[in-house]
Amino acid sequence: LMFFCEVDELEPMGVDALAECARMVEDPVAQAFAKAHAEARARHLEMQREASRRQEEARLAREGTEAEQEALRRAQAEEQASLHEHPLTRVGTHTWVPTKHWRCDRCGASSVTGELTRYRCVEGCNIDLCSGCYGPDAQALAEARWEAQVGTGE
Repeated sequence: LMFFCEVDELEPMGVDALAECARMVEDPVAQAFAKAHAEARARHLEMQREASRRQEEARLAREGTEAEQEALRRAQAEEQASLHEHPLTRVGTHTWVPTKHWRCDRCGASSVTGELTRYRCVEGCNIDLCSGCYGPDAQALAEARWEAQVGTGE
């Protein structure tokens, strides 16, 4: 079924132009087709808008979640870094060996019960923390603070 209407330029016919042409033709089949086409197009556009809105909401939710997780991670690193006056360094991962048994001074986790990553004071203080209580972020933060303190002579 072809529609011919007076147009200044050749371009894809819009829904309104299609409906107008169908009214001008006065053909019930053409009018029904134009109406069905207009309704389908409107439903399609509404679905596209709804999908875009849902995608934007999901993106904003992810960004909020990621920002919240980052803030929580930073706060946890701050708390961990403040557990001891000196920075701690990662000694390694040890399983239980009778001569190398150790216990986390904060949570009490023991190398007897499983494999733990151990952090010890770089200045030789008697403190041992596991990776659950002190992590790489806290280590980096504590080292930066320590370097700033040593650099300023505090």
